[in-house]
Amino acid sequence: MTFTLDKLIESIAEVLKEHFPNTQVSVNQDQQESEASEFCIFYTDVEIESRIGSRLMKKIGFDVVYKAEKNSGDTFDLRPSVADKLDFILEFIPYEAAKLRTYNRSFKIVNGELHYEFTVKVTMSYQNDTPMIESLESYRGGVNQNGFK
Repeated sequence: MTFTLDKLIESIAEVLKEHFPNTQVSVNQDQQESEASEFCIFYTDVEIESRIGSRLMKKIGFDVVYKAEKNSGDTFDLRPSVADKLDFILEFIPYEAAKLRTYNRSFKIVNGELHYEFTVKVTMSYQNDTPMIESLESYRGGVNQNGFK
């Protein structure tokens, strides 16, 4: 399986569409004024850490912004219930045949918008073309038995 950020964000969007069928979902778009309720999914940051062997870990931060429908009288009461539902449905994100766990989940309300933030950690392997040393006897790298050149 080849991991891509595009596939991951599509998976998040599909989860939102499944559980909030009457709400629009957009990805990494400028936040524009909309009359209808909508979710906007944004990358916040990506960290890459080396691991043992030919592996690395990507820590990918996301911000799912929920904008309630304009002129709806109960929007303030609706946001915490949306956050509770997001807590439940975004604990694991289906990705192809697997599920990815989310970490550091939190939410806040800023300027009337719900910001639900979380991190996904993915360990990946990559092709390492560095030739292996077949034996120490065949290695001629300039170190003698005393450790000096």
